[in-house]
Amino acid sequence: MQDDGWSIYDFRGSGTWPEHWPPVHYRPAGENAYEFKVDTDARHGNLLSGLHGAFLAGLGEHVLAIPLMSRAMQNVTVSYAIDYPGAGSAGKPIFGNLRVKQETGRMLFLSFEMAQDDRCIAHGSGVVRKLPGV
Repeated sequence: MQDDGWSIYDFRGSGTWPEHWPPVHYRPAGENAYEFKVDTDARHGNLLSGLHGAFLAGLGEHVLAIPLMSRAMQNVTVSYAIDYPGAGSAGKPIFGNLRVKQETGRMLFLSFEMAQDDRCIAHGSGVVRKLPGV
């Protein structure tokens, strides 16, 4: 954890496909809630200088694991849905919120929203299965 209360979720150097993504900074934001932020650049964009939908989709699935990071618990995504109500811009930071809607012994049910300039660019939901001891 960093001194300012933000932790970092970072796959750089992992040898896996998300290693090309920027680090995700996150912190608790109340009971069962988290906020996150991600810096973007031209590599995350499309040919129209907007954020690529595939980048946002991958990032959305990626942030579903935030609640399990502090528990050092791995997970797999069981289901995932995302909508894009607005266009994002490459080179601007993304600010997001994540909420745990329900947690069972094996599953987490979550929702998230991503914004730039106080405007929603993506929101979605997902279910992840906890993998203790992996």
